[in-house]
Amino acid sequence: MICLKSSDIINVFNKRVEKLKTHYNKLLEEFEIEDIHGFRIEIKKLRAFIRLINTNIPKEEKIKIGEKIKSFYNTVGTIRNLQLHQLRVNSLCNEMLVEKPLQYMQLLHNEENKQKNKAGRMADKISFKHFWKKINHFTPGKLNTELVKIFVTQKQQSLFDLIFMVEYSDKALHEIRKVLKDLMYNWKYISSYLPAALPVYFTNKKNLNVFTSKLGEFHDLCIALYFFNTVYIEKIADEKEKKLLLSMMLKLERMKGMMREEINTLLTYFKQEMERKDIRQGLYVRME
Repeated sequence: MICLKSSDIINVFNKRVEKLKTHYNKLLEEFEIEDIHGFRIEIKKLRAFIRLINTNIPKEEKIKIGEKIKSFYNTVGTIRNLQLHQLRVNSLCNEMLVEKPLQYMQLLHNEENKQKNKAGRMADKISFKHFWKKINHFTPGKLNTELVKIFVTQKQQSLFDLIFMVEYSDKALHEIRKVLKDLMYNWKYISSYLPAALPVYFTNKKNLNVFTSKLGEFHDLCIALYFFNTVYIEKIADEKEKKLLLSMMLKLERMKGMMREEINTLLTYFKQEMERKDIRQGLYVRME
């Protein structure tokens, strides 16, 4: 049985923010790809815990991260996406035995530097001391069995609505991943309540990690294809380079299509299992 007192919840918040600040200070040194990743993971874990604790708390009383930190999170995410895309282009060049598209790579590098400067200006306005103060003035109730069940039921319904869509758009697949990540990051508090609510596959943390990783790879392909859009390609003067970029884009689109089929097959399996369950008292239970 789960039961965290108000003081326990504040302690969890403080430990998470301590780790978050460590990653934040590290990434500000050079905006290295792994440092950004570490910071963003800590933000996701913190936000997942906040969503759990905010269950049944009135809107005006809910704890929030704050717009400045969220905006910084999004900007450093863009920096990381640009860095990952440059690595992907280099990998594609090696794979296709072609020269690097120098004009295109310069465009990406310039945009990366622009976003780094933007993030630096944002960092000047961020105060973790203010956030800590807000947390320590927050007065949550207990995290008990009842609240955990409500949280799991909410995630269950979100997952149900997404999995039973007629078609899975890129956005829908990303939303499924976010719901499942909320379950993973709060595993310590909710795992014993998942078997009654979700397909058996999702009640195993290792399985959950494998599937969310696959959805993450799919999302990365979506982002890569965004960087091959006309906003970038039309700026390339060299026609030979432009043709190379279009061939890379087609290659990634084929990869995305194959991955989508694989994910759709898994989701169809999950849908079939969920169809064998019924919603009663807020949780799925086996039908007789």
